[in-house]
Amino acid sequence: MKRFKRVFAIVMTLAMLMSLGIGLTTSAAGEDASITIKAPGSGSLSLEGQVFNAYKIFDLEISTDSVTGEIDGYIYKPITVYEDWYDDVLDYAGIISGSTEDLLSWMGEATPVELDDIGILLAAFIKGPPPIDSDGTATGTTGPSVTISGLDYGYYFITGNGKAEGDKEITSLHTFVTVPGTDSLGAPEDNIAIKIKADAPSIEKQVWNHGTKGPNELHGPAEPLSLGSEQWTDWTDVNIGDPVYFHHVSKVPLMLGYDKYWFIVHDSMSAGLTLIHDSDNILTSSFVVMVGTTILDIVEDEDRFTAGPGGAAEYYVVVDSDYAGTGAYSDTETTNFMVVINPYWFVTQSPAEAGAGKDIIIEYMAYLNENAVIGYEPSSDWGNPNKVYLEYSSNPYDTGDGSYDDKGDTKDTPEDEVWVYTFDIDLYKYTGTFGETSEKPLPGAKFELRRLPEPVAPKTSVVQFVSVGEDTSGTAVYRVAYPWEKIDPGKTSSEILTTPVSGKIRLIGLDAGMYKLIETEAPAGYNPLDSYVQVLIIHGEDEHDVQEYSVAWINKDVDDNTIGSVASGSVNIQNNTGTIFPDTGGIGRTIFIVVGLTIMAGAVVALSVRRKVSRAVR
Repeated sequence: MKRFKRVFAIVMTLAMLMSLGIGLTTSAAGEDASITIKAPGSGSLSLEGQVFNAYKIFDLEISTDSVTGEIDGYIYKPITVYEDWYDDVLDYAGIISGSTEDLLSWMGEATPVELDDIGILLAAFIKGPPPIDSDGTATGTTGPSVTISGLDYGYYFITGNGKAEGDKEITSLHTFVTVPGTDSLGAPEDNIAIKIKADAPSIEKQVWNHGTKGPNELHGPAEPLSLGSEQWTDWTDVNIGDPVYFHHVSKVPLMLGYDKYWFIVHDSMSAGLTLIHDSDNILTSSFVVMVGTTILDIVEDEDRFTAGPGGAAEYYVVVDSDYAGTGAYSDTETTNFMVVINPYWFVTQSPAEAGAGKDIIIEYMAYLNENAVIGYEPSSDWGNPNKVYLEYSSNPYDTGDGSYDDKGDTKDTPEDEVWVYTFDIDLYKYTGTFGETSEKPLPGAKFELRRLPEPVAPKTSVVQFVSVGEDTSGTAVYRVAYPWEKIDPGKTSSEILTTPVSGKIRLIGLDAGMYKLIETEAPAGYNPLDSYVQVLIIHGEDEHDVQEYSVAWINKDVDDNTIGSVASGSVNIQNNTGTIFPDTGGIGRTIFIVVGLTIMAGAVVALSVRRKVSRAVR
């Protein structure tokens, strides 16, 4: 009843005059046209019990060539009951002042997404109030198709939001179609056929893989809600204590006929991952949810959802009741949580903002904790997995009362999974010849580990560890420190890496990449190393399911020259005993020798003089 009404009477008059024109060789309203709806070719969806409706949104007359019988023109006529929807479409299309011709011209060139959007507007308009009766209906049986018969010529909107008896299987469909169509020769075809399009949402889980940008890059995206980056993958590797960024990607489904639509993301973390949250289990500091271009607001009180479309809630997060964590960081064996979008939100938004096909993105953070699987352990699920599935409304006739306890009919998507990996380095300190009887473990050696390449201030690359005791083999185990366990940057490790009686150290919770192992203090009576060990943790670059990783190492001198051959496995470091003169050249060593001999000669002379004096006194 806006600007369209001003031209409605004129258009109707013109349509009437055109219908009397000489060029119109055939003018018919049609009385027994039909639309046959076929199931998808895969046979995965039955039509039995499905209810299909046809709504004529424009009257139609056709003109045909008197010789060939081919259609050479259509005359569309507005229908009074749809006037307000016509204006809604013009508004959506951005047409400020329009007529029937403008509307039909735009619809003829509209994209599938735009047609979905205006279809959603139309479905809501048909539902009313007041509701609009369909112009034809049919219910499917056991056959491969169902036909809506007895239709006039027109431009129709077909919906397939019906429910079967018993299991209430739903066919989500809407499409626009002209009756009559044309046959292969271009002649009018009163009986046309279409295939239904079953629609259901899906969800994909991704994790930010920093490794594609180098080992010292940030572990998270530069911008939140970023789409299309090659760094969103199905696996990553990080240090224990590092933040891990997760990403859910979905799209707004078709919601024809729904007055509420449930969209609930169910996420499950393994024991090695800890959700970042606050003490009230409301994840305001971690979660970001965006639909289309709109970032939604989190709400702390899920009961506000019962307020209906006028409520302020847009989404909330519920952590499983078994989750016992408190504070900013807490560990738990398994964390299950839900992201629940207000079921009224989708159906009250404009198609331009939240229409079918719009992106739905959910991001949140966790950190890798001390329960993390290191590498690949037998019977473990490939490192530290995180799984997700989506629960969604499946029946527009049963969507519950708006509370979570009464959601009506819903279905679940298959699970999607990503993996987070972390690794370890084994170190063995010994003296003697490796593998022979002279080999002995050395306790008391101290080390630090730095990440390569080092920044300008090398100490900032030191990996900080905390001791977690010795294992059954006597190996000293150190875990990468959490952020809150670390001391001031630029200092040495929060706990010194010291070899026990076994001479063995295991460093756990390390990201893949290159490291520099430095002996900071040798065992008492042994010479300190004047070189370092370069260590590389190698993980599969392309596939998360490469259940292998390796540690390669090589000795380097202070000038980064290689002084050994590349080895793999445990990093074995030898120390020797005895005094070694400084390697500063011949003259330096000669000076030490001369000075030493002079001191010794002086001591002998002094002792001889003392004995002579002693005898004289007697």
